[in-house]
Amino acid sequence: MGRAVYTRPVSNRLRTITDFLTDASLAALCDALTSMTGVRVELRTAEGQRISRSVAIPPWTVHEADGASEDVRCTIALLNGRAAGTPTGKGPLVEPITVDGVAIGALTIERDKRGTQLHESVRLLAHAVNELCQHEVELEHRHAELGVLFALSSLLVATNDTSEILGLALGSAVEVLRADAGTVHLVDEDARELRLHAQRGVSDSFVENFEVLPLGKTVDRRALVGEVVKIEDLHRDGQALMLDELAREGLVGMVSTGLTFRGRPIGVMRLYTKQPIELDTGEQALLQTIGELASASIVSAQLLESERAHRRTQRQLALEGDVQRRMLPEPPEVPGFDIAARWIPSFELGGDLFDFIELGGSVGVAIGDVVGKGVPAALLMASARAFLRAHAQDVYHVHEVVGRANANLTRETLSSEFVTLFYGVLDPASGRFTYCNAGHEAPIVLRANGELEELHAGGTVLGIDMTHEYESGVCELGAGDILLAYTDGLVEAADFNGELFGRQRLREAWQVIVRTHPGADARQLIDQLVWKVRTFTGLAPGSDDLTLVVVKRGVVE
Repeated sequence: MGRAVYTRPVSNRLRTITDFLTDASLAALCDALTSMTGVRVELRTAEGQRISRSVAIPPWTVHEADGASEDVRCTIALLNGRAAGTPTGKGPLVEPITVDGVAIGALTIERDKRGTQLHESVRLLAHAVNELCQHEVELEHRHAELGVLFALSSLLVATNDTSEILGLALGSAVEVLRADAGTVHLVDEDARELRLHAQRGVSDSFVENFEVLPLGKTVDRRALVGEVVKIEDLHRDGQALMLDELAREGLVGMVSTGLTFRGRPIGVMRLYTKQPIELDTGEQALLQTIGELASASIVSAQLLESERAHRRTQRQLALEGDVQRRMLPEPPEVPGFDIAARWIPSFELGGDLFDFIELGGSVGVAIGDVVGKGVPAALLMASARAFLRAHAQDVYHVHEVVGRANANLTRETLSSEFVTLFYGVLDPASGRFTYCNAGHEAPIVLRANGELEELHAGGTVLGIDMTHEYESGVCELGAGDILLAYTDGLVEAADFNGELFGRQRLREAWQVIVRTHPGADARQLIDQLVWKVRTFTGLAPGSDDLTLVVVKRGVVE
């Protein structure tokens, strides 16, 4: 009351009027009223002791009991609902000073026959003091709550362990709200149930019985949509699960709040008391805030763990991508021919394949595309390449090589998995190219005279029909002829408007490139074609792997 010269400690013990005194101004005011009116007005404790000014620290003195103390003490005790004797009726009139409905002291006024005007003034003064004390209590509560939230926030920021986060949040809620026990259950969406992740103040038997709870209970549904649900007496309410177990624990009251993040339910925090629970709106809001802090911390921890897992996966994929690149063969040196290839995966791992197989003077040329992307496609691509190589060395006819690879893949893959494959064998001496196209984009042969020819002969994709019979085709590569084999990532490359590069644009671009770069080797021709595609798509992200193989027969001089 007045300028602060003494700071009282915050305490949970039973309050008294001296907890709210910062100086002796209230006692001085009582002395001033006494001097002005000639009627004794005094400030007294709940035990009836008189308080006066002092020059010491603290700046007030609590005196020993006097003749009026017993009447004041009995009156205040009766106001607080305690039996403490009966006032004599001869002592001073008592105007209690209350906080949270409990009298913590009083202003007393000497009984005087001159009327009630002074008495009314003292009563109004007592009401004013009540308001100031109550306001200070509320500020103290808010300060304590902010302190708890700040401390909890600091602790939650310092850990990324979900169990530790839940334990800290639950412990803070139990302590600040003076509960006797508490639990936290998290939502298991797949199982449609709540699973216990943190507990405090309960027995092993309780933990065992409450480890898994159904998700459909009304109380939990209300909590998970943001409501604070208070059940004053669980046994009188009768709706809680396992009331016998709650009774054995001695738990009576319960308050429940949901752990949610941006509307997504994460779990439920419950606090239990051994008496019927009483929480005001401020305490319920505090519990809700603790739940929100815990929810945000849990989601943050989950995101950090996901990010770490993603980084581990990315590092692993990068290593696997390096391995896959090392598996790709270098184009062979073939007399009279220039051969080049380019592999551009859309992810770290690709589902396209190309291969060159030495066949005792002849050269096997393969290009393929596996359904899907990423790790599954890369594994299927490796299997297709292995099957192709296994049969290419022992089987003469290309259609039989493709047929056997198809049988192997069909046995090893799911019905939704398949591979498109173009495989051909080049005889360098004659320029004869025997091939089999298993559902792949038809390679283009650009003749020296500018005409285009597509290589379609073969059959369906690999991995669907084990009994499918394939056929072979033959193409004679003459001087100056160029074979371009590619995967669908070339013709399906799209610009920002979604327009595809397409087969017709490919044919036209390929003719222009070859005509305007007559001396270009196979690698340079691939560079030019890739540049054409990138010029068309601009900065639009690629959605598929892109693989190119060019076989160019030299011009005989």
